[in-house]
Amino acid sequence: MSPRPPVQNPATLAQIIRRRTLTSCSNITVHKIEGNRRKPKETEGNRRKPKMPLPTIIIPCYNSAKFISQTLESSLSLSLGVNKPQIIAIDDGSTDETAKIIQRYPVRMVSQKNAGDSAARNTGLGLTETEFIIFLDHDDILEPTSIIHHITGFRQHPDAVMILGSNFLIDQSGNRCGINMLKPGRFSSRDVVMGTTPSFSQCMYRTADLKAAGGFRPEAGSCADHDINLRLLGQNREGYIHGEVVMSYRLHAAQQTKSPCKLFSKHMEILEEHLRAGGTIDNPVLLEKARKHWAFYYGQFFPGEFYRAVVHGRVSVALSILKASVMYFPHSIKGAAWHITKRLRKSSIRKS
Repeated sequence: MSPRPPVQNPATLAQIIRRRTLTSCSNITVHKIEGNRRKPKETEGNRRKPKMPLPTIIIPCYNSAKFISQTLESSLSLSLGVNKPQIIAIDDGSTDETAKIIQRYPVRMVSQKNAGDSAARNTGLGLTETEFIIFLDHDDILEPTSIIHHITGFRQHPDAVMILGSNFLIDQSGNRCGINMLKPGRFSSRDVVMGTTPSFSQCMYRTADLKAAGGFRPEAGSCADHDINLRLLGQNREGYIHGEVVMSYRLHAAQQTKSPCKLFSKHMEILEEHLRAGGTIDNPVLLEKARKHWAFYYGQFFPGEFYRAVVHGRVSVALSILKASVMYFPHSIKGAAWHITKRLRKSSIRKS
């Protein structure tokens, strides 16, 4: 009498029947017919989100020993999960302790003979292989969430040529002393011409766009940011401002030694090149508006610079200020008068 087969759980028997496995023998193929399993419905919560790409951060340095540690530490604090962006510091022939300080940090350092900020940025651009890139000035500080805001901006506005955020103002010691909040929205080359002036540390760019544009032009000097932004935006493209604070812009004594008159001269040279008939943007009407706007703006600083030049015996500087004032009359004089009036009002309020 053959033994009775073991009693099967009804649920187990049902599974066996549903699965019906045919075992392979010689040239017979094995097939497994699975039961009717329902896949879980895809929801916003369980949907796998694409990984956020990491940018490369380029930091051009020249005699940056005073501030470079804080700048590097802010960059190293950035992350997306366990991943961190690549950081490349370009030492542009520093004569102080900049290189030694950089070597203390886990970042890539490239040294070159002094050739200027644009040349240093081009060196970094040539080494970059990531989709996105940030150029961080050696004395500025990035906010921990900056790259998240920037890349989210590119995802939401894939046609944007650049993404721009707001910034804090900090003093020489790193203490906050102001904020520059930007209204979210799109901007064009016209906006850049008339006053939207993103600094490099506020922006994220697409690496391919910068390489296609030929990188940075050393002859643009102190207005390299205006130059590259106008070349990228051209007549038809746009950037996007997300408005979130992404960095801290440092105000310190070294910046105050820059000549407003020289900055104005270089700024107008760049605008003339791009806006003149046949230029990148080709808008002579806008050029005339820009002349008036920036003559008034820079004119505010001419009296102070003229006074310092006279006191210190810098005759050539004083003459160049007078020449610019006459060339862009009456708008430069209006700016100077407005600034002097504002200072006098402040002085009278303090005395009262």
